[in-house]
Amino acid sequence: MGKSSKTQRYESRIDELFEMAQKVGFTEMVEHLCMNYMFNRNWSVNMIGISGVGKNAIVAKATSVMKNIYPEFNFILFSGLSMLPEDVGGMPGYGRTLADKPFSNYQGENGLAKLLYDFTTTPLTYDYYLFRHIEAAFEPGWKGMIFVDEIAACEEDTKRRIYQFFYDRELNGKRLSDGCMVVFAMNPPSLEEYNLQPMPKP
Repeated sequence: MGKSSKTQRYESRIDELFEMAQKVGFTEMVEHLCMNYMFNRNWSVNMIGISGVGKNAIVAKATSVMKNIYPEFNFILFSGLSMLPEDVGGMPGYGRTLADKPFSNYQGENGLAKLLYDFTTTPLTYDYYLFRHIEAAFEPGWKGMIFVDEIAACEEDTKRRIYQFFYDRELNGKRLSDGCMVVFAMNPPSLEEYNLQPMPKP
């Protein structure tokens, strides 16, 4: 049976969108990513295409184009094939912070002694500490894209972390920079050999 029938049933909403949507070429997709970043970057983009069609190359080209506009434009890559929850959400642990103390407090002859005293007497806090490769995207003024490749291959615990980017643009109480856009890529859901975990309907 052809899939053009109005009574055609699809396994998921993503399957239906993939089959019914108008296919776009390389240049059109690069333009779409750039325009989305310029005017609507708070909305994430999900690229669906068969393996080898050039999804990574599209994001790489869009990044190079955006660097001509914003020289400080950045690019963070995650691969769903090897990603763990802590790669996204950080590692839990105890730590201390002096973020509320100005640098001028520790200048001068006794600056180091003051720094060590304040650090050792500051109460320990329990938090999730983000890895450096993603921490920058939460700093005000950061510009760039977070690209999550092969999102359908992620384990469920990892996906739950990623969805916080997709829906809320925040993680562990930290808000993504207004200059950050999140881009996902996946193979068509019907290609089960490439998609280890089913994508939820929303």
